[in-house]
Amino acid sequence: MSRRDVVTGLSLKLYNLSSVRNLPERFGTLERELERCYCSGAYLACVVLAQSIVETLHHKKSGGDKRAMDRFLEYCGDEVDRLRSRRNDLLHAGRPSNDITLGDYISDREALENDARSAVSIVYHVARAFVQCEPNHLLKQTDQSLRD
Repeated sequence: MSRRDVVTGLSLKLYNLSSVRNLPERFGTLERELERCYCSGAYLACVVLAQSIVETLHHKKSGGDKRAMDRFLEYCGDEVDRLRSRRNDLLHAGRPSNDITLGDYISDREALENDARSAVSIVYHVARAFVQCEPNHLLKQTDQSLRD
């Protein structure tokens, strides 16, 4: 429950905005899955999923005001970069830092949980920036085409 409280506290900052209609429909589904990863202790999955959500909202913001979003995120740009780097360390082959063993996973649970909590926080920062910038028509069209 304490992990769920962390996610709830972070999400309140997003959902207390006057309107979140600009978020792509899939955000809600991914957000719930991110919450499930964090609450169940699947911290590596949480980091990977969080970076995927950030990329969906940030890097593919075609049709919207990506520059305004970048300015809005300037205060946490280092954290956004750190999340991408951490995900890359975990997933990209050939990187010396991606050799995580089951022993590392068990002994570094606190550090992994901190990584995951930070990742969840970054998702909400990026989602707020997305909402406060111009609507992203391209992602909405993509969501509609997936349903058709």
